[in-house]
Amino acid sequence: EMMQAAWSKVGSVPSSEVRFTLVQCDGEHLPFKDRSFDAVFSLRFMFHVPREVRIRILQEMARVSRRWLLADVRHCYNRRWCLRRLWHGLGQSAP
Repeated sequence: EMMQAAWSKVGSVPSSEVRFTLVQCDGEHLPFKDRSFDAVFSLRFMFHVPREVRIRILQEMARVSRRWLLADVRHCYNRRWCLRRLWHGLGQSAP
C-alpha cells in the first residue's frame, strides 16, 4: 500500500524528468553493494520492529551508505501516547 501511495504522488508513469524507483526488500539483507548510496534515510519505520531486528537493519543501512545514515528511531510509547493514556484515565477524550 505504501509503495502504491508513493507512486500516486509522483505519477504512475515514470518520466525522464522524475527519476523515481521503488524497491521492496528485506531490511536486514538489502540487495545493494557496500557504500552504494550517498545517504540512507529511514523515517517513521524503526519503532515498528523489535529492538534486535532494528539493530540489524541499522547496521545494514550503514553498510550501503557512503556517508550519511539518518534514522528516526522514536519510541512507540512517546509523549503523545502518554498524554492519550492520561486523558483516557481521567475519563476524557483526547484533545
